[in-house]
Amino acid sequence: MGLFGKSWLKSSDGDELRSRKSKIESETDWSSGSILDGDFDSEIEAIDAIDEELNQRAWDKYNSEDHSNESYGVHREHGWYLPNDD
Repeated sequence: MGLFGKSWLKSSDGDELRSRKSKIESETDWSSGSILDGDFDSEIEAIDAIDEELNQRAWDKYNSEDHSNESYGVHREHGWYLPNDD
């Protein structure tokens, strides 16, 4: 990773990650080069790594919760989630 290591990602809280992503996005002069030429590879890699870590945390949180009592859908006469009135 160009701008920071994986251990930093794992040890930082969500607010710190979002703050760092925002800082990278706002401090990068995106008009000074070309994304296609690889001018911003380290910035894009850092933003992607932060997004991936935040998404993984969200999935981990969701998967650790008990969803056994939730109704995942109601099949009615006209299909899933549709009202029965005609």
